Amino acid sequence: MNPTSKLERTALVVDDSNLLCELLKDSLIELGFDNVLVANDGKQAVSAYKRNTIHLTFLDLEMPKQNGIETLKEIKAINKDAYVVIVSGTGTADSVKKAIVLGAKGFIVKPCSPSKIAEAVTKFNATHTELRFNE
Repeated sequence: MNPTSKLERTALVVDDSNLLCELLKDSLIELGFDNVLVANDGKQAVSAYKRNTIHLTFLDLEMPKQNGIETLKEIKAINKDAYVVIVSGTGTADSVKKAIVLGAKGFIVKPCSPSKIAEAVTKFNATHTELRFNE
């Protein structure tokens, strides 16, 4: 790789709400992500992880087919260093605690504001300096 090229950064948004997926996708593109993939359930998310290099994931807890906790377990089995932020409006204290124990890096309560998304991306950037944008 030459010094003027940059690494492409890929995010994954996992939620059964198409509207929220689109809002998060638009925000992440605006915040500099090159690719933003969308999955509407946990099974699609795991499949996306198997086929792509994903740097940051926003994951809902309550979804059809497979909930966020089970999805997080499978994602961590594929990539133990996966950077996952939980986004949920119904997360109980117990499910949030489980997600953190499993390695989630943060929790955003729905409806999520652009500032909370930006804050999560800033924290991600601070720990992934090799993936920073050309400035």
